[in-house]
Amino acid sequence: MRTSALAFASALSGLAAAQFQWEQLPDFPGTARDDAAAFTIDCDVYVGTGMQVGWSLTNDFWRYDSFSQTWSPSTTLPASPRQYCTAQSLFSQGYLFGGLDASGPLSELWSFDSGSQSWIQRASLPGAGRYACGSFVLASNLYICGGIIAGGTALNELWKYDPFTDSWEQRSSLPGVGRHRMATAEGGFVAGGADSSYAPLDECWSYNTFGDEWTPMPAMPEGRFGGSGASWTEGLYYIAGAIDNSNFRATTFRLSASGWELCRRGASKRAAWRRRCSIRLRWWLELPELRPWTRWHNGTPERLVRDLVRFLNRRTIAVILQRNPESRY
Repeated sequence: MRTSALAFASALSGLAAAQFQWEQLPDFPGTARDDAAAFTIDCDVYVGTGMQVGWSLTNDFWRYDSFSQTWSPSTTLPASPRQYCTAQSLFSQGYLFGGLDASGPLSELWSFDSGSQSWIQRASLPGAGRYACGSFVLASNLYICGGIIAGGTALNELWKYDPFTDSWEQRSSLPGVGRHRMATAEGGFVAGGADSSYAPLDECWSYNTFGDEWTPMPAMPEGRFGGSGASWTEGLYYIAGAIDNSNFRATTFRLSASGWELCRRGASKRAAWRRRCSIRLRWWLELPELRPWTRWHNGTPERLVRDLVRFLNRRTIAVILQRNPESRY
């Protein structure tokens, strides 16, 4: 089983574009599990489902508060325990699709409302149940891509879900072989995955919803499946993954205008950057752009700076410092 630790990658001002640092956050308090699903609403992360220690499926959910850095139980999914679901956030709601329960692959779609802390079942996908799909949000719609159906066949289908009409529409299939366990990121980015025989794929694609067409992107340096995708100010990222069922990767690739590159760790520069933040703490607290944050924040000054480092992206910080040159360090 994979360990139940949550990690956060912070890209910090002053670091080289291909450098970053992982920071371990408080451990997930539920049973250790793999194949869980997660989505974010505002600054909260919701994690649930998956297969836990003892080889039993789960349907519980937990909420991680990124401000207080604490976990608390959330509302259990009112459906069968399952694994290999895919999840996204859309209009301040979390969406959970598909997965595999004791009876087989699922086509169910559920949405979670953080205000009422309740789940609502939406229209099921009008096709075969599937699991280990990819998903992304584009132009106010949820897209489900690929996955595995009963019998182990991998798909390359693409389906669009419209939350306003609670309806599905099949769109142009992803080119190439059927695949599952691909990484996705906002903007219709799909990377890697595995075919029906679990051969890793290095292909990357971008989907245009208006033209209903796929555009090839540079292939990754190696084929991987089971990794995670993310978008940042500097580009797109492929995080971790595996090259087969026994060889796993902990490295991260970044895709920029110049192609894919391996991200390097920058722990020493990160520590130095934080020290410089602390030295200029008074300036940070007095910046006009940060006054709403400082009035709202209840922590110590040191905690405030740490949270600024974590939640303000590099571009925002750069703009603040340009407007206030005396606060540079």
